[in-house]
Amino acid sequence: LAPVAAATGAVDRVLPAAAPGRAVPRTLDWTGPPPDVAVDLHGNGPPSHRLLAGLRPRRLLAFAHPGTPEVDGPPWYAEEHERERWCRLLRAYGIDADPRDLRLPRPDAPSPAPGAVVLHPGAGAPARCWPVERYAAVAEALRARGRRVVVTGGADEADLVARLAKRA
Repeated sequence: LAPVAAATGAVDRVLPAAAPGRAVPRTLDWTGPPPDVAVDLHGNGPPSHRLLAGLRPRRLLAFAHPGTPEVDGPPWYAEEHERERWCRLLRAYGIDADPRDLRLPRPDAPSPAPGAVVLHPGAGAPARCWPVERYAAVAEALRARGRRVVVTGGADEADLVARLAKRA
């Protein structure tokens, strides 16, 4: 998501973090002074809290977890919708955020698929994945209305993307 974060114009630097799957990396490539603000977007857990706290930021924005009582933040609700969750995190730190506001600034680079509707069927946890059949139904309905549909996914989602493309 680094290109998306950079396109917002709100991020000074994205630190590449390599780890298998959704694991938290052991270290970050940071050689500068402590950052003013670090935001834990990995989720809710001590590994990412400790990794970011090790940078010694002035402020660490994160959800609370009993395994890291030194990190203060709002509670994590597992069943909460992602937009609600992340906007609630920001609001807890005095940053106005509206989960209904989905606007992003238009990137400078042209779209590789102008006018297309993008479907991304993957999720970090299988329990959060919508069934492929439902995505296929959405894709079919969009195409019936004359829309171009593009399916995206990461390397570990290639099978899922292929199944959706075949069904749609």
